[in-house]
Amino acid sequence: MDMATYTFYPKPPYNFSHMLQRLMYARHELYRFESDHSVYRTLTIRQDEVYGRDGRNSSTSQPWKRILTYTTWNKNVWEPVLRVDVVVEDGTEPLTPLEERWLQKALAHIWMVDVDLTPYYRQMSQDRHLAPIIQRLEGYRPPLDGSLFECMVKTLIGQQLNLAFARKLIGRLCQLAAPPFMWRGEAYPVFPQPEELAVLKKEQLMAMQFSRRKADYVLNFVLGVVSQDIPWPTLEEALNMPDEAFFDAWSGIRGVGPWTVENVLIFGLGRPDRLPASDVGLRNAVQKWYRLHEKPTEEQMRHIGQAWKPWSSYVTAYLWESMVH
Repeated sequence: MDMATYTFYPKPPYNFSHMLQRLMYARHELYRFESDHSVYRTLTIRQDEVYGRDGRNSSTSQPWKRILTYTTWNKNVWEPVLRVDVVVEDGTEPLTPLEERWLQKALAHIWMVDVDLTPYYRQMSQDRHLAPIIQRLEGYRPPLDGSLFECMVKTLIGQQLNLAFARKLIGRLCQLAAPPFMWRGEAYPVFPQPEELAVLKKEQLMAMQFSRRKADYVLNFVLGVVSQDIPWPTLEEALNMPDEAFFDAWSGIRGVGPWTVENVLIFGLGRPDRLPASDVGLRNAVQKWYRLHEKPTEEQMRHIGQAWKPWSSYVTAYLWESMVH
């Protein structure tokens, strides 16, 4: 198996353990935790992501390469070092220089290493309601999903479900559609690619306890991406699109509403200023920390959230975390 190592020096303060605690609490189906500062997860490098839709690596006929990453942190919040060891799947050609550059950028994106939280902390430390949360979670960034496609599918599945049941459905989907990554006798789950999901039938999902409507939403989205009826951006394209473009582009996808888009922008792209004002968990957290007699309405949330700009996504993530830590 081909192996490589990437080293990152995140902008401090950076607390990787806080990020893993988030994933542990959610019992994230694609992560295997070795400790509170190291974790395994699989990723997939797609040819069309690296070489463009009309380009490809002529030396391989594979549409994608699967890798296993092992990420460790030096446990130093103010002088952080993140090391990612990468194993390419047995029988797969080594990564090309272009694929390595794409992967390095993707890993930096997933683990949010280039985000400078200093101005966020400076602004929010003036808010007496938020200051205790900021202090407790210093260095936390919400870890991002492995791809924008993965994030959309998981968000569609998780809508109007409790976290534990959504996790079970996502885990079952991975087991059904994508063979595991085998390394040293261990099987690591892999999130399926659009082409792997597109061959599934609605009845197969319903047999795994997907509701008929949720199965429809997922398969309709997947088939749209594969047929290109739903133009799906590469990571590079998405990073260069304004937030509003996603609401316009995805408004016609069945099952996708404003809450869906807000969550995909936060957990798929790491956009800093999104406010899912209708989210019940967020409204519960605001009621608690702002000491309100009643749960705020969506309109009240947007009024309160005006003071959070341009860091609404981070305030949202910290408030969510405050309810479990």
